[in-house]
Amino acid sequence: RLLLAHYFGPNETTNHLVTVEALTVLRDSWNLDEVPEDSLRFAGLLGARIDHQIALSLFQCQEGVPADRDILFDEAWSRSFTSKKRFGDLSGQAACWGLRGDFLHFVQGQLTQAREAYNKDLDLLEKMGERSKMAGLLNKLSLVALKLDASAEGVQESLKLAKRSLALAVESDREGDIVFSARNILTIAAEHGLGHEVFKPALDAITSEVLDEVRSVGLKASLTPPLRKLLDGGQGEAELIQRRLDLLPKEAS
Repeated sequence: RLLLAHYFGPNETTNHLVTVEALTVLRDSWNLDEVPEDSLRFAGLLGARIDHQIALSLFQCQEGVPADRDILFDEAWSRSFTSKKRFGDLSGQAACWGLRGDFLHFVQGQLTQAREAYNKDLDLLEKMGERSKMAGLLNKLSLVALKLDASAEGVQESLKLAKRSLALAVESDREGDIVFSARNILTIAAEHGLGHEVFKPALDAITSEVLDEVRSVGLKASLTPPLRKLLDGGQGEAELIQRRLDLLPKEAS
């Protein structure tokens, strides 16, 4: 019930620390020694899911962050990953590596290690053929690549990953990932003075149908700065750029 309440109910007012405390009490009472053999895998993976949610909530919390967050995250993450590996949950292991990459990337700023974790996630997703989950991950790898190397080579590597992300997002009809990857491509093109042949596929992808499926006004608004910069920079496709700006909510455009 705790997991479901958090999964279906979190919003901007969610207290992630309360979730951590509640799930930690539950997790501390988890004893697989008392579980019948035929229920062991189910109970083990449920415990791993609880630990994953603890680690996720520690990653997401922004207020009242505990001083030992890094330690608590590592402990919960390690328990979750160990159980998922024990019981052969490849999808769960991939999710673990993705979460670890996010913590290293966005919380600790350890970009090289984050890239390693994201690549382990990507390897497992490719092994399982879960192409639809790869788009968002490739976009994060694109962001990390550019942060690690802002040279011309780094820009091209980041762009290559972002384009692959966009193609998979379009293939899988993942509207949020389409906007994320399109924004990334547009931003790279705007910041580095790249021509319309680079960013036109991103413009083509952010159609009215796609934007209608994206609830977040903030996400749609994030398209505005790179679009404006491309328009002001005279890098081509001015008419199409303006049409895309016209699709955005008034408060976004």
